[in-house]
Amino acid sequence: MANMVKSLAPFNEWPFQSELIRTLYARLGQGAVPHTMLFIGNLGKTKEITEYLARLLLCRAEHAPCGHCESCIQFQAGNHPDYIVLGNEEGATVKTGQVEDLQEQLKFRAHGGGHLVYVIPAIDNATAVAANRLLKTLEEPAAPVIALLTATSLGRVLPTIVSRSFVFRIGESKDDPEWDDPFNVLPNEEEDNQETGGFATLLKPVLQWTGHLLRRSEAAVLLADSFLKDTSAAPPDVALHTLSLWLRDVMHHGLGDLSHIRFQEFESALQEQSSERTAHQFASMIQIVLEARTRLRAHVNLALNIEQMCIRLQEVT
Repeated sequence: MANMVKSLAPFNEWPFQSELIRTLYARLGQGAVPHTMLFIGNLGKTKEITEYLARLLLCRAEHAPCGHCESCIQFQAGNHPDYIVLGNEEGATVKTGQVEDLQEQLKFRAHGGGHLVYVIPAIDNATAVAANRLLKTLEEPAAPVIALLTATSLGRVLPTIVSRSFVFRIGESKDDPEWDDPFNVLPNEEEDNQETGGFATLLKPVLQWTGHLLRRSEAAVLLADSFLKDTSAAPPDVALHTLSLWLRDVMHHGLGDLSHIRFQEFESALQEQSSERTAHQFASMIQIVLEARTRLRAHVNLALNIEQMCIRLQEVT
């Protein structure tokens, strides 16, 4: 992550407010800027949030975005030298040549000595070659370079791009059935009682496994093996969803927001585990689990997928 220490505009002035977006607001306020952010929603809403974030990141005042500094004026005039938008037509296919041109532009340092921000609208419409070409840039970002990607469907984004991004859903649209918001999706009684192994059946082994993860008592490959073994009574998709819901409860417990906790009967485990990480770290862990679930639906090898998930979860410090 890039470092940025600024006094941000109040959260209620952001174009969108949600619990998930609030975690991003908190990250930026702490000086931690994700190198790659992927926003899921309709084109109008994702364009609004990426433009706002670009203004904020490029603003040179301490209270950002100020709207008055040279950078903000350049941005409003549409000629900021450190702001790049790939393509001119919103929602159009992202092609290999465009990605190659972008990579050439990113070789130059930012004019203002700060961030260089680029936006790729509709990354879910990228050709396979273009998406794969972009991976190298996402894997090896230059410190001041920030990528803002948008998509209308998370399920159509190349899983390896998703795994390298912090994913944020914008708006209340349910257009993408493959997206599960960990802060709002709760299991229902019908799912709890599924004979194939519902949430109630899985929860105890999942919370015990999470305890091992947080204590860092095992290598990632062993954690992956134990997760698959402990949750074998249910489909992997259900197991990962249960894990995301448990982490959500742990995060809320750490925030003192007990009204949103679903599994309140496990108070002792919630109290113990919520003290192991910050709420923002738990939010990152939830994203990693959801990305693993997306890769699962893209038919990525199950064992390798879970092992990669465990490696990334252990890296959250």
